[in-house]
Amino acid sequence: MDPRHCYITNDGEDEGYAVITTITTFSLSNPLDIDGACYDEPASGMYASADALYLSEPRYDASSGESTRIHKFSLQGARPDYVGSAEVPGAVYSGGQSDFRMNESNDLLRVMTTQWTSDPVDFVDYRLFVLREKPGDHALEIVGRLPNDARPEEIGKPNENLYGVRFVGDRAYAVTFQRMDPLYVIDLSTPTDPRIAGQLAIPGWSEFLHPVTDDLLLGLGAEGSHFKLELFDTSVLEQPQSRGVITLGGVTSGSPAQYDRHAFTYLAGPEEDRLAVPGTVSTMSPVEGQGYEWSSSLYQFEILGKQSASGASLREAGQVSPSNPAQAVPSVSRAFINGDAVYYVRDSKVYGTFWATPSQVNGPF
Repeated sequence: MDPRHCYITNDGEDEGYAVITTITTFSLSNPLDIDGACYDEPASGMYASADALYLSEPRYDASSGESTRIHKFSLQGARPDYVGSAEVPGAVYSGGQSDFRMNESNDLLRVMTTQWTSDPVDFVDYRLFVLREKPGDHALEIVGRLPNDARPEEIGKPNENLYGVRFVGDRAYAVTFQRMDPLYVIDLSTPTDPRIAGQLAIPGWSEFLHPVTDDLLLGLGAEGSHFKLELFDTSVLEQPQSRGVITLGGVTSGSPAQYDRHAFTYLAGPEEDRLAVPGTVSTMSPVEGQGYEWSSSLYQFEILGKQSASGASLREAGQVSPSNPAQAVPSVSRAFINGDAVYYVRDSKVYGTFWATPSQVNGPF
């Protein structure tokens, strides 16, 4: 490491362990061509765009509470170059789809944070910040935020938990929940003046939000004790609508896709999109007093009519249920869609079928 590319914090009051965070780059065509940069603080989170790398670290101060320090490095050259830093109130990595709480668009960093309070009426606040490089200085500056004096409406009702976050283009989506699921649509088209454009309150909540088109959003979550998929139409920002909801049956049901990104399989097509998620359904045992029985399958769904958000719909497309039941709840469940072929991985075994005939299962292999 060239010491000229290793940075030292100017925060002289810092205390803690001796830590160096190193960013190493190398050429895929010549792996011996190694370069990099480093700095003398820890890093607990990372977000990368095509042009920049952001490293973040949660911090705590007895007077101001939690905050998150963010460092930006440019990826324009062979070596990461330090651009600047900022500190925003609240914690980025505090539940609620934390892996999607940072996003860059047009050189602007958008961040969603959680701030715990001592107010028993409302013990948690959620804030959105828009940051950009500060001209002529190694720093990032906050140019927009929510809530603010001009737009005081909070993201989420009092004491609601933040479950889902997703930034898509010049919009942000947030799902909070306590008894109902308010889906918030936030307009970021004017970065210095973000606003809550609309919201939709529905039963249950979405833990994972996935963009289908610019105006369609898919939510994976739960309603009561059941796994739920819901398709949202956000073509009119002020009036988001639901275009269909599907829940898995049984006494209880769930899917690892709610928390494991690798368990969510999505194939976009010109006219329709296909998705497959593994799921476990619990049912009452036919023998009284024996409790519950469960079954694990791969569930197929389709999004139809996506060319027009108002006419789009969500449809069940069958399930892949191997004849030999799993001996326990699978620790690993995956799917792979290759054209019309569908592969279902359940622990160490692989099953194969076709999209149109999911009941005809080959395997295990």
